[in-house]
Formats: sequence, C-alpha cells, structure tokens
Amino acid sequence: LKAEANAFLGSKGEYVGAMAMDGKEETSWQFSTKNAELGKVYLDIWVPEGSIVDELWFKNGFWKINKKYDQYTRNCRPKKIGISFCYDGENSFRDETEILLRDDSVRKDWQGVSLGRHEHVKAIRLRVISIYQGSYFKTDVAISELMVVYREN
Repeated sequence: LKAEANAFLGSKGEYVGAMAMDGKEETSWQFSTKNAELGKVYLDIWVPEGSIVDELWFKNGFWKINKKYDQYTRNCRPKKIGISFCYDGENSFRDETEILLRDDSVRKDWQGVSLGRHEHVKAIRLRVISIYQGSYFKTDVAISELMVVYREN
C-alpha cells in the first residue's frame, strides 16, 4: 500500500503521508492548518487494483512521547473526516462518507471505522474536515497510523 498527502509538515519528509502507514506509532502524517485549509487536505491510500474495502483503522493523533511529553493531546487530531473511493477504470474519487472520529482524553488503541463493502477499489481518499484542538501545537494535525482492511479480487 502507498499513501500520499497533498499537505504535510517537515522539510526532510518527516511527516509525509507515508508515515501514517509505516507500522510505527511514533511517526505520523502531519500538516498545519496555517498552510492548508481544513476540508481541502487529504491523504490518498492506494490499494491493489480490484480490491474489496470494508474498514479503516486509525491511531488518531501523534502517539510519540518526546522529552517526557505525550504528544497525543499536545497536537491536533482529526475530528470529522470524509472517506471516498476511486474505482478501477476511474480517475476521480466519489461516494464520500463523513465520519466523526472519537477523541479520547489519552491515547488508547486503534479506532475502527466500518465503510460498508466497496468493490473494485484502487484508492481511498481521507479528507480532514474538522479537528480536535491540540493543547500546545494549535495548528499541527496528526495521524500516527492507518490500516486498511481489504481483500484482493
């Protein structure tokens, strides 16, 4: 799977979209609301063409502990997201569903989102519509990990 975002933080690629799918909860995809408008920021996840997609799982927020500070509540977390699909033979995303993510007072575990059954998918777009405010980094929004539940046809 490959993930690419249209906005991210870091001059050396520290917070690019691929970091949300690298299997490490101490890394993350991050963007700043100073440089990118909510509702227009997205992460595209490419799955094998012809896939059947059922669920997305999130480790929402930044799960790194840095200098004794848990970065989870210090950074913003996506609140409302739009999830849409690009199907085989098409070049645009459609069938968007808006999902409200839970916000825990402390980071807990994976958060699952059931999408229903979508067949012949080649990509999923996750669009960040609104956020939970961070206590310290007021404009930096993070997702530490994403996992797509899919089957190849």
